[in-house]
Amino acid sequence: MKKYIGMICLSVLLSTSAVAESCAGGSGTVVTGLDGTRYCQSNTNMNWWSAFAWCDAIGGQLIDITTECIKTTGTTGCPNLTETGSALVWTQNVPSAIYAYFVYLSSGAVTTSNRDSSITALCVGF
Repeated sequence: MKKYIGMICLSVLLSTSAVAESCAGGSGTVVTGLDGTRYCQSNTNMNWWSAFAWCDAIGGQLIDITTECIKTTGTTGCPNLTETGSALVWTQNVPSAIYAYFVYLSSGAVTTSNRDSSITALCVGF
């Protein structure tokens, strides 16, 4: 009997796959910054205005590069989010009426894109 129960437990362990933690009722995935801050990343791409509204709808806000990214004196870009994924994510920061900043999660680089571009949302405080 013990052998049978052990085989069942082993098969359950082997068949269980790791599942990413979700947020926003399953329409987002939790991303953890290097400092332990939790963010909700949308599972779909959207323009900047939709990303802003999506974060608001889940009780959060798009990340602010002045508080979420430059957390270490002397650094540039977004070291807190470096290597936390491979997507591009919108920020709430806008240098003009046409452009907004976004972050490359793979490198932490921050650059701009037309706000009509299709990029994922990254929310804090959700």
